[in-house]
Amino acid sequence: MQFLFPLFLVALASIAIPILIHLFYFKRYKKIYFSNVSFLKSVQKTTQSTRKLREILILLARSFAVIFLVLAFAQPFFEVRGKVKTGAKRSVIYIDNSFSMGLSGEGASLLENAKLNAHEILDALKADDKVKIITNDKDISSSDWMFKDEAISRLNDIKISSVTLPLSKVYAAAKREFDQSNAVKKEIYLLSDFQRSTSDVNSFSDTSIFVNLLPVVAAARSNVYVDTCYFAEPIQASGVAGSLVYTIVNSGNAEARPRPVLKVNNNPKPLPSLSLEPGERKSDTVQLSAVKSGWQSAIVSVSDAPIQFDDDYYMCWYVPDKNNVLVLNDNSTNSFLNLALNSSGRFNVNNLEYNQFSEKLMDQNQLIILNGLKNPGRPLLDAVVNYLQKGGNLFIFPSATGSGLLALSDLLQLDISISPTKITREAGSVNIYDETFKNVFKGKLTDIKLPVTTLNFPINSKSARGAVPLINYKDGSPYLVRYSRQAGNVYLCSAPLDLAYNNLVRNGEVLVPVLFKAAFASLSKQSQGLTIGRNQTFQIPYVNNEQDAILKFTGPQTFVPEQINRNKLITINTGKENIKPGVYDLNARTGKLMGKYAFNYDRKESEMDFLPMSSLKNLTSEHVKLLEPKSQSLLASIVREQDEGWVLWRLCLIIALFFLLIEVLLIRFLK
Repeated sequence: MQFLFPLFLVALASIAIPILIHLFYFKRYKKIYFSNVSFLKSVQKTTQSTRKLREILILLARSFAVIFLVLAFAQPFFEVRGKVKTGAKRSVIYIDNSFSMGLSGEGASLLENAKLNAHEILDALKADDKVKIITNDKDISSSDWMFKDEAISRLNDIKISSVTLPLSKVYAAAKREFDQSNAVKKEIYLLSDFQRSTSDVNSFSDTSIFVNLLPVVAAARSNVYVDTCYFAEPIQASGVAGSLVYTIVNSGNAEARPRPVLKVNNNPKPLPSLSLEPGERKSDTVQLSAVKSGWQSAIVSVSDAPIQFDDDYYMCWYVPDKNNVLVLNDNSTNSFLNLALNSSGRFNVNNLEYNQFSEKLMDQNQLIILNGLKNPGRPLLDAVVNYLQKGGNLFIFPSATGSGLLALSDLLQLDISISPTKITREAGSVNIYDETFKNVFKGKLTDIKLPVTTLNFPINSKSARGAVPLINYKDGSPYLVRYSRQAGNVYLCSAPLDLAYNNLVRNGEVLVPVLFKAAFASLSKQSQGLTIGRNQTFQIPYVNNEQDAILKFTGPQTFVPEQINRNKLITINTGKENIKPGVYDLNARTGKLMGKYAFNYDRKESEMDFLPMSSLKNLTSEHVKLLEPKSQSLLASIVREQDEGWVLWRLCLIIALFFLLIEVLLIRFLK
């Protein structure tokens, strides 16, 4: 037992007052003469013994009344948790308002139950205590410390949000606020369903901060959702079927039979029904073929309740009609190269002498091929750098003499030797994991005829920054390498594109896919679906018109993203805006369409996997307490006990009054 005001115990000396009264109280007797008092002797003895017992009982009653009255003023208590402190108290109440808190709990949603618990906590606080309320979508530093009346009014404004917040960030933010305050008593209340995906705290290190874990438990856990959608092929072409892969997940605790629906450009297309066991996920594929070129959109949906934020998955992609290819030659064109480009029907090919180039013409092409240039010159080299900064794709075939190769290698850091190796060499392997050859070869690679060269310039791909070998010789040295340069790509072949040195032009099954993927490489970088709240970035070509430079998203709602114009590109930062999911047009101020982009809610909240009570109990310690749902009905009294300990002053006061009552009864009825 401890005392909140121990100095009051000095007043126990006042117990001497009833004792002194008892010792020095002399009752005066009046003499009455009787003729014979022998008959009163026995009565006198009985009366004296009764009087002494009465006085002792009155003394005890008065003494105990004084003792317990003094104890009441000293306010005794038993510690419930830690050392009870006096002084300013600050409390942080975190209310998880993520999507999973929309599940049904006891009589209401989990969020409503958490808000009711928050009311109980606030009711238990003292009038001069201050509090801050944290939610996933409200930054703690943006609000001031509030008295409990203001905090209670704020609870009604809390709604379900798409934003998720790990518990580690909640604890860190609360700790910062406590460090900046003068609080003696610091308390955190975590009201959450403690979903495993966001409950990333293994311990609460600061022992000066008391942490209360208040889990709210769902009555049933049911959620079927669309996890993801994507094309197996990174590039889509009009008239060519693409494989759309979609994944459906049952994160509930009962079997589900969803029937997903696909809408492509608002045209519905039913998908096969699925049977999913609890916790099972299934992926399926549907073939899609774009009838026309341009921007395409799709949505895969399931019907599910009560969690519905993840029932739809949106995606967008661009299907080009034909890509423009500019071939810069040195005195002669390559008929085999022209044949390979024109036979696919996917390119508009323009052959020019390298000294006839212009930057404006280069910007109009998705792929530029430098074919055997012996002396590219500084103007062309500068134009190449600007072209790559805008996200262009460059393919280099060296000349047989190696002239001009040094200038290109130094400019683009290609690390290629200008001294040729004049031996017959055969390519032996293809990097099928790179986007260039991914899903290109359906059969065995042993059935593919790879290039053979009689002259090549060795490439040191290991030392070159951002170099990825695409085709290697049998000895492991690179034949074809891709470099990431600026915002674009550079493809470098180690051998000239001449039948006298390189038979690549006769291997259409290799040359055509390489040129096709190189020309469409910028499309493979396009995100088919962005995640809300993840602060993702992407780049688009620079807008020369100043009126078009300010871009905005238009769709289910309108917002202006963060955008930076740099190096001939506009970098778009989607930020952490709490926007609605769907398909958005990215428009310039003049209305020019810059692209279509799909936004989806983060699936982190979709998995109905929560920490069990045993895991939460493992977090408890002297300064961390778990309040299980069955004990939350007495939450207000528990909070008071934790704050003040097991307070005994009321009991002491009642006992003091009881002994005073005993004294009155003794005086009145015990004559």
